[in-house]
Amino acid sequence: MGKREDKVRVYALDSGTVIDHIRQGQALRVLRLLSLDSETTVATGMSFDSSKLGRKDIIKFEDFFLDEETAKRIALIAPEASVSKIEGGKVIEKFQVAVPDKIEGFMSCANPKCITRNEPMKTRFTRVGNGSEIRFRCRYCERTMDENDVRDHLL
Repeated sequence: MGKREDKVRVYALDSGTVIDHIRQGQALRVLRLLSLDSETTVATGMSFDSSKLGRKDIIKFEDFFLDEETAKRIALIAPEASVSKIEGGKVIEKFQVAVPDKIEGFMSCANPKCITRNEPMKTRFTRVGNGSEIRFRCRYCERTMDENDVRDHLL
Protein backbone atom coordinates (compact mmCIF):
# COMPACT_ATOMS: atom_id res chain seq x y z
CA MET A 1 0.00 0.00 0.00
CA GLY A 2 1.41 3.42 -0.96
CA LYS A 3 1.88 6.47 1.19
CA ARG A 4 -1.34 8.27 1.92
CA GLU A 5 -1.42 11.76 0.40
CA ASP A 6 -4.61 13.13 1.93
CA LYS A 7 -4.78 14.27 5.56
CA VAL A 8 -7.30 13.19 8.17
CA ARG A 9 -9.18 16.27 9.35
CA VAL A 10 -11.01 16.81 12.60
CA TYR A 11 -13.53 19.64 12.63
CA ALA A 12 -12.74 22.93 14.37
CA LEU A 13 -14.60 23.93 17.51
CA ASP A 14 -16.36 27.24 18.04
CA SER A 15 -16.52 26.70 21.81
CA GLY A 16 -15.22 23.88 23.98
CA THR A 17 -12.13 21.96 25.01
CA VAL A 18 -9.44 20.02 23.14
CA ILE A 19 -7.28 17.47 24.93
CA ASP A 20 -4.25 16.75 22.74
CA HIS A 21 -1.16 14.55 23.13
CA ILE A 22 -2.95 11.69 24.86
CA ARG A 23 -0.88 8.53 24.75
CA GLN A 24 -2.03 6.25 21.94
CA GLY A 25 -4.86 3.98 23.09
CA GLN A 26 -5.74 6.03 26.19
CA ALA A 27 -8.51 8.30 24.81
CA LEU A 28 -11.30 5.97 25.93
CA ARG A 29 -9.87 5.85 29.48
CA VAL A 30 -9.85 9.64 29.54
CA LEU A 31 -13.47 9.72 28.36
CA ARG A 32 -14.52 7.32 31.13
CA LEU A 33 -13.16 9.77 33.73
CA LEU A 34 -15.36 12.60 32.58
CA SER A 35 -18.90 13.29 33.72
CA LEU A 36 -20.46 14.01 30.37
CA ASP A 37 -24.16 14.33 29.79
CA SER A 38 -25.82 12.83 26.74
CA GLU A 39 -25.99 16.28 25.12
CA THR A 40 -22.20 16.80 24.95
CA THR A 41 -20.78 16.46 21.45
CA VAL A 42 -17.46 14.59 21.50
CA ALA A 43 -15.02 13.90 18.66
CA THR A 44 -12.27 11.37 19.34
CA GLY A 45 -9.32 10.78 17.07
CA MET A 46 -6.97 7.88 17.66
CA SER A 47 -3.51 6.96 16.42
CA PHE A 48 -2.54 10.28 14.85
CA ASP A 49 1.13 10.87 14.00
CA SER A 50 2.92 12.80 16.73
CA SER A 51 6.49 14.07 16.79
CA LYS A 52 6.30 14.12 20.61
CA LEU A 53 4.78 10.65 21.26
CA GLY A 54 5.10 8.76 17.99
CA ARG A 55 1.34 8.16 17.93
CA LYS A 56 -1.32 10.03 19.88
CA ASP A 57 -5.03 10.33 20.56
CA ILE A 58 -7.01 13.56 20.69
CA ILE A 59 -10.45 14.42 22.10
CA LYS A 60 -12.60 17.47 21.32
CA PHE A 61 -15.62 18.49 23.40
CA GLU A 62 -18.14 21.00 22.15
CA ASP A 63 -19.33 23.48 24.82
CA PHE A 64 -17.62 21.55 27.63
CA PHE A 65 -14.85 22.88 29.87
CA LEU A 66 -12.62 21.00 32.31
CA ASP A 67 -12.24 21.89 35.96
CA GLU A 68 -8.92 21.62 37.82
CA GLU A 69 -9.82 18.35 39.57
CA THR A 70 -10.61 16.66 36.25
CA ALA A 71 -7.34 17.90 34.72
CA LYS A 72 -5.48 16.22 37.62
CA ARG A 73 -7.21 12.93 36.89
CA ILE A 74 -6.41 13.20 33.19
CA ALA A 75 -2.73 13.77 34.05
CA LEU A 76 -2.65 10.35 35.75
CA ILE A 77 -3.66 8.68 32.47
CA ALA A 78 -2.11 11.07 29.97
CA PRO A 79 0.74 12.99 31.67
CA GLU A 80 1.91 14.51 28.36
CA ALA A 81 -1.54 15.89 27.48
CA SER A 82 -2.23 19.52 26.75
CA VAL A 83 -5.63 21.15 27.18
CA SER A 84 -6.89 24.02 25.04
CA LYS A 85 -9.96 26.09 25.87
CA ILE A 86 -11.66 27.35 22.71
CA GLU A 87 -14.02 30.33 22.46
CA GLY A 88 -15.12 32.06 19.29
CA GLY A 89 -13.14 29.48 17.29
CA LYS A 90 -9.84 30.59 18.88
CA VAL A 91 -7.63 29.13 21.59
CA ILE A 92 -8.01 31.47 24.58
CA GLU A 93 -6.13 29.32 27.09
CA LYS A 94 -3.74 26.39 26.77
CA PHE A 95 -1.97 24.46 29.49
CA GLN A 96 -0.07 21.26 30.08
CA VAL A 97 -1.68 18.87 32.56
CA ALA A 98 0.47 18.19 35.61
CA VAL A 99 0.60 15.04 37.70
CA PRO A 100 -0.39 16.22 41.20
CA ASP A 101 1.82 15.75 44.25
CA LYS A 102 -1.19 14.74 46.35
CA ILE A 103 -4.43 12.95 45.53
CA GLU A 104 -7.46 13.04 47.79
CA GLY A 105 -10.69 11.18 47.25
CA PHE A 106 -10.58 10.22 43.59
CA MET A 107 -8.47 7.06 43.70
CA SER A 108 -8.91 3.88 45.74
CA CYS A 109 -6.02 2.00 47.32
CA ALA A 110 -4.87 -1.16 45.55
CA ASN A 111 -4.33 -2.88 48.92
CA PRO A 112 -7.48 -4.91 49.69
CA LYS A 113 -6.62 -4.76 53.41
CA CYS A 114 -6.28 -0.96 53.53
CA ILE A 115 -8.66 0.68 56.00
CA THR A 116 -9.99 2.92 53.21
CA ARG A 117 -11.39 -0.15 51.46
CA ASN A 118 -13.44 -1.12 54.52
CA GLU A 119 -14.31 2.18 56.22
CA PRO A 120 -16.10 5.22 54.77
CA MET A 121 -13.20 7.67 54.58
CA LYS A 122 -11.50 9.87 52.00
CA THR A 123 -8.42 8.27 50.45
CA ARG A 124 -5.16 10.22 50.49
CA PHE A 125 -2.02 9.59 48.47
CA THR A 126 1.33 11.32 48.11
CA ARG A 127 3.49 11.16 45.00
CA VAL A 128 6.80 9.35 45.44
CA GLY A 129 9.78 9.23 43.13
CA ASN A 130 10.71 11.87 40.62
CA GLY A 131 10.77 12.64 36.94
CA SER A 132 8.15 11.15 34.67
CA GLU A 133 7.42 8.20 36.97
CA ILE A 134 3.85 8.06 38.27
CA ARG A 135 3.89 6.40 41.70
CA PHE A 136 1.81 7.21 44.77
CA ARG A 137 1.91 6.03 48.40
CA CYS A 138 -1.25 5.54 50.45
CA ARG A 139 -1.29 7.66 53.60
CA TYR A 140 -2.97 4.91 55.63
CA CYS A 141 -1.37 1.58 54.68
CA GLU A 142 1.74 3.01 52.95
CA ARG A 143 1.31 0.82 49.89
CA THR A 144 3.08 2.28 46.87
CA MET A 145 1.08 2.12 43.67
CA ASP A 146 2.76 2.20 40.25
CA GLU A 147 1.35 3.78 37.10
CA ASN A 148 -0.80 0.76 36.21
CA ASP A 149 -2.27 0.55 39.74
CA VAL A 150 -3.04 4.25 39.62
CA ARG A 151 -4.88 4.00 36.29
CA ASP A 152 -6.82 0.95 37.45
CA HIS A 153 -7.97 2.55 40.73
CA LEU A 154 -9.18 5.97 39.64
CA LEU A 155 -12.73 6.66 40.79
